[in-house]
Amino acid sequence: MKRYKLLPLLLALAIAFGGCNTKNTTESTEGTTEVTTETSETTTEATSEATTTTAAETTETTAADGEFAGEQVMEFDDLKINEYLSVSRKGSYFIPHLLVEGADFDAANKEIDELAEKFMNESPEHNFRYAFVQADSRRYSLLIYVEYAEYEGLAYKAYTFDVQTKEILDNEMILGLAGEPLSEFYDDAHDAVKSILDERGATPDNTFEDEYETSLSSERLNKDMFMFLGKNDQLILGSDVASMGGASRYPELWDLDGNRYSFGCKADCINFADDFVASFYTGKSKETSFSLYAHRNEADKVVELYNYVDGELVLLDSLPLDGTVYNSYGPATYIIGEDGSYIDLMLDQDGKVKTE
Repeated sequence: MKRYKLLPLLLALAIAFGGCNTKNTTESTEGTTEVTTETSETTTEATSEATTTTAAETTETTAADGEFAGEQVMEFDDLKINEYLSVSRKGSYFIPHLLVEGADFDAANKEIDELAEKFMNESPEHNFRYAFVQADSRRYSLLIYVEYAEYEGLAYKAYTFDVQTKEILDNEMILGLAGEPLSEFYDDAHDAVKSILDERGATPDNTFEDEYETSLSSERLNKDMFMFLGKNDQLILGSDVASMGGASRYPELWDLDGNRYSFGCKADCINFADDFVASFYTGKSKETSFSLYAHRNEADKVVELYNYVDGELVLLDSLPLDGTVYNSYGPATYIIGEDGSYIDLMLDQDGKVKTE
């Protein structure tokens, strides 16, 4: 990602999917019980080439002394994130588009726009976001997800694609590149979900109805389930997993080692993606948050944070990749301590990241 000279701060952006399956895409399943919301290497480049952006609406934020006050650009079109991805913003919707030429990509972009419109009609307050991953030297994945505004839930959709063959990969290709034999896939997926349930202390007796058994069944764990390639061709999967409270089940993102990449019905992008949206509280009241473009720079061991200014990405600050455990989803990014406690990260009056 090409970096930009730091400009005077004019912070922009706030919060941002999911959907159906077609032949070359993968899809999530969603929990059916609504509840009230509670609380690889990286060689892609962002360019400073002129892109057509239109600032259609802004919102000013005021805060007490020492807290960040800035202006959010609420609408723009086709901000180029890297060689293969641009993003448009419509309110709380960050709508990605693939920049690779080809019929597969034209169809994917059309599908993304249609899904964004569908969710926008349902609620303009949903958080519609993206996560972009370089899987290997020629393959990338785009995850699109929705964090629902009205209730706890997560919907997601993914496209893993090859920039040399210019095709979007199906699940058989994804499994092959991940080195996962189909004959072993169900057993490996079963064991991964079982470890997630065990970590929660879930049993057939303390979960809803038959959700425990169904979570481990071939009904949900099979070659046609949601999947995409993560960094270094790691296989990342998605399925409904039994819950011990709230809804009977929740959609989760996870890998075959039993690591989860979704928590509290939010996608935890900082732990699997190269480019994504990260949000930060703007003051101790935690009533407002600000969203920044994030890029994981493995070479310099930092997560770089960018602001949208005058149609470009401007480097604002960074988070060190020094063994610190971060979570980034929902309204804020925070640090997780060894004892499971957490410290929220906020923006100070200059737009720099600070702890509480």
